[in-house]
Amino acid sequence: MSEALLLKNIIQLFSFDPVLFFYNLKPTSAEYLKRPIKPYLHQVDLFSRLQLVRPIRVLIADEIGLGKTVETICILRYLELRGEIRKILILTPKILVNQWIDELRRGGVRYSDIEEIRNTNIGRLTRKNLKPFYFVVSIDLAKRKEHMEIIREVEWDGIVVDEAHNVGYNTQRWHLVRELVCSEKGRKRHLLFLSATPHRGNILDYLYRLYFIDPSLPEEKIKRKELDRRDFYMLTHNSILYRRTKELVNEVEGKKIFTNCNFYALAVQPTKDEMEFSHRLVNFLQDKVSSIYDEEGPSPEALLAALVRKRVSSSPDAAIKTLTHILQGLSERVHEKEVVLFEEETESILGIDYGEMEDIEEDLDEVVEKIVKSCANVLSKSDERQIKTLIKFAKNIKRDDSKLNAVVRLVDAFIRKGKKVIIFTEYRDTLEYLRSRFEKLAEKYGQEFFETISGKDKDRFQDVKERFEGEECNLLIATDVASEGLNLQVASILINYEAPWSPVKLEQRIGRVWRLGQKEDVNIYTAFMGTASDVDVMKNLYTKIMAMKDALSEVKPLLGEKVQIAYRATATASEGFWKTRGVEFTEVEVEGKKEKINEFKLVLASLKGTLSRYVESLLYLLSQINRELLVKSVYPYVKAEEIRGNLLRRISDVSAEKYESYSRRLCEIICDKLGMERQKKDLCPRGSLQEIWELIKGGLEKVEGKLRTNVFFTSGIKPGNILYLFLVEVRQGKTSIFEEPILYDKSEERIIYGADFIKYVVSIFEGSVISCPPETENQQFSFEIGIGEKAKIERKCKERYSDSIERFREYLLKGPRSEHAKMGSLLCEHNLNLKDIAIFIGMEKEPETIPDEVKRKVESAAMKLVIQIEEKEGRRPDKTPAEKNEHYDIYSYDPKTGEERFIEVKGHAGMQVLAELTPPEFEFGRQKKDKYWVYIVFNLTTAGDIAGAKYLRFKDATNTMNVIIKDKKRYVLVPKS
Repeated sequence: MSEALLLKNIIQLFSFDPVLFFYNLKPTSAEYLKRPIKPYLHQVDLFSRLQLVRPIRVLIADEIGLGKTVETICILRYLELRGEIRKILILTPKILVNQWIDELRRGGVRYSDIEEIRNTNIGRLTRKNLKPFYFVVSIDLAKRKEHMEIIREVEWDGIVVDEAHNVGYNTQRWHLVRELVCSEKGRKRHLLFLSATPHRGNILDYLYRLYFIDPSLPEEKIKRKELDRRDFYMLTHNSILYRRTKELVNEVEGKKIFTNCNFYALAVQPTKDEMEFSHRLVNFLQDKVSSIYDEEGPSPEALLAALVRKRVSSSPDAAIKTLTHILQGLSERVHEKEVVLFEEETESILGIDYGEMEDIEEDLDEVVEKIVKSCANVLSKSDERQIKTLIKFAKNIKRDDSKLNAVVRLVDAFIRKGKKVIIFTEYRDTLEYLRSRFEKLAEKYGQEFFETISGKDKDRFQDVKERFEGEECNLLIATDVASEGLNLQVASILINYEAPWSPVKLEQRIGRVWRLGQKEDVNIYTAFMGTASDVDVMKNLYTKIMAMKDALSEVKPLLGEKVQIAYRATATASEGFWKTRGVEFTEVEVEGKKEKINEFKLVLASLKGTLSRYVESLLYLLSQINRELLVKSVYPYVKAEEIRGNLLRRISDVSAEKYESYSRRLCEIICDKLGMERQKKDLCPRGSLQEIWELIKGGLEKVEGKLRTNVFFTSGIKPGNILYLFLVEVRQGKTSIFEEPILYDKSEERIIYGADFIKYVVSIFEGSVISCPPETENQQFSFEIGIGEKAKIERKCKERYSDSIERFREYLLKGPRSEHAKMGSLLCEHNLNLKDIAIFIGMEKEPETIPDEVKRKVESAAMKLVIQIEEKEGRRPDKTPAEKNEHYDIYSYDPKTGEERFIEVKGHAGMQVLAELTPPEFEFGRQKKDKYWVYIVFNLTTAGDIAGAKYLRFKDATNTMNVIIKDKKRYVLVPKS
């Protein structure tokens, strides 16, 4: 079993390979096997770089949909399996808690090693014997003072902050993170910040994100924004900041990983009631905001108008419910001083995105209705008649809703084509309204053809996702809970039932389907009513901010004359949706001027008739900040050649395809050697790479024992060729941070690693692999590597790791440091050690055919060498050739012990490791048992030169060697594997 034992050792050494590590993240239950982790090259590149630095403290700023969560889990599992971390805290928006737990299990973390921190169990963190590795908690739960005091006392080894852009300067979240990552203990912790938009226009916010990554930066310069300059930002690129784009992914992979994404603005022709309803609503709200906008903050009238504009335009049901609450508010008359308490909450709802909302765990409906009801006191009794009239119109519209009819027809058309469709709406009331309509189509498509998910369903996320990924369910209706909480690339059609006012919210929704794993072009449809107010939003918000064509000449019917494509935009991996690429709705600062941009201001501008002017001003501000980001090189510009170069150095290829083909062949070899014929037949040809490696490692786990030698002969490589197996260890200071096996081909003076390493392992084990017997002097096969040659191997390995290490060193050595920073010089020192593991020597598969005269010279030389060996070891060999009727070549006697040896000598000019015996010789060996020895001398020259000769010897050879009987006349003895 030494072959299998050797393979087991090699596979264990190779388990941290940058590609195979992803595939070895075995899911913890069958449900995750359906969607195993498949690494993309940009993820392999990032992982391979971060393997070589400690502590790992980085901001991963990949665009939406590039797999930041998978990258993070891979890094955490690497540190965990190396024994470098035991307690990891994951801070995330509440909406993403379940997704993180789901992805951790998909990444191979056992359920018992994950714990969600809640109000009810946070006290457990005070225990000294905490067992789970991974603790996932809502950042807004953790930031509470009483909870923060508990969390900061735990000896965390690693911190993850998801959606890190939500950690704004001087907020509770900011203070929580600062406590965890900037204290004396916190600086030593691994830290992973994740955000697709880490710089959202606020310089101080962004600089503090970098400060959290590296607390040795001078904080006074952070506060004064003195580090807001190009030379500093350039140092952060690919050292503490990594950012990859969809375009880059396509270029690196050399194929269209990210498809196109088409955006369509649909104009739905309204009925007379719908036109009248819109006209009356807008006039009513405009009257309320015409003269009361407060520059310092939203007034109750403005809040009410903005919320009503959005809610009432969503659906007739939402309209009826909201307007009814206003009537109730009028009758109850809440005092105005109570209204002010809702200002901050309202700005969150009309703010940046759903993930920004603090401590709101459900959908928006209840919170909005509460605020609307409270704000109603700003209305007068005379307004009551108009509100009742609006309710009456809404009830009429419900009987023949043009937008709903258009969406139902659109969904029907796509389902008939076999497509999966997602409908997003902002409000659960509207979701329920849509549910009641689509339930009527159950007879046509089956009872299971659609699902819904909203805030009240957050515990059903995984079940809903699995159903939607199945064959029966083709439609998912969701609130914005799912815009961050689910990855839904199984669908390629997305419908916005009402137009999002925030491009960020729109991009979050699109990011659920336009992401890694999407196979088709994505089509996004946003429904607009053909009313004056909706057309104003469509023209001034969407066509000006989004890179839409002014498609008046291309207007065409989609579902008859009543539903038309009014505008269209197509985004590719290299071209975003936005005219000012990277547009973000947040606070921007240009030349000292701050402008806080949110949905509230846009809705209010629309009601005041100033949306066009406001959007143009917004575009100017955004173009300014984007230009500054570009000029200052805030984000790194990464070329595909850089990633390809690193991949060649680290995995010897720029694709993972070779890993798959070589792994399948290796799996077949292992199945053959372990007698797993059924597994070979069932799994090797068709299994995923995860299943292949599960079979490889699972089969080898059963192999037990300890290798007794590090010298092996194989017919799988060129005869006489020697391959040296080394373990390369990288140390940062005194800490071992990375290990990988390499092969060194002495004849070609090249090192073999990555995909080529598996290829060579396959070659080695495709032939017979023979271990050097314990009776043989291993010294004759020792690592014949000189000091200079070993130094050359080390230098080549260092060159392979240089890019990652040098960027890290450059940042540490050239970056600004505060005077009291304790950035030890050891962080800059990377040392490399080579550990000898094994030698593989190529041997011939068949006996050589040489002339008799040459054969006699070779045999004579072999006899000479064996006599020398026997004499050297203190025995007395009889130098007189044995008689022909004797069935051995040399008789040797040990005068000290009395041991007798009857030695058969077999000499070979080539690299043959075998002995051919006649039947009498074989029978003689069986009778003499452990007194019978076979010496195989090989690598002799045809002239009889023994200078480079090697030998193997076997005690009781007829029993300890494999015996092959040929033609009933010859017995061929070969070493056992």
